[in-house]
Amino acid sequence: MIASLGAKPTQSIPGACNGWYETRAAYRFFNHPKVTAKQVLAPHIACTEARVREHPRVSPDA
Repeated sequence: MIASLGAKPTQSIPGACNGWYETRAAYRFFNHPKVTAKQVLAPHIACTEARVREHPRVSPDA
C-alpha cells in the first residue's frame, strides 16, 4: 500500500492503489484513531529539514 501511494502521490487513494483490497486497507489505515497527519508527515518533514540544512541560506535581499 505504501509503495503504491508513494509511486503515485498525485492520485486519489483508489487511483493509486492496486485493487479494491489495497484501497480498503488504505482507508482503514488512515481511519485508525492512532494515525494522525502529524505522524504521517513527520518523516517527510524531517527529511526536508535535513536537505535544507545542507544548503546555505538565501537572503531575501538576493
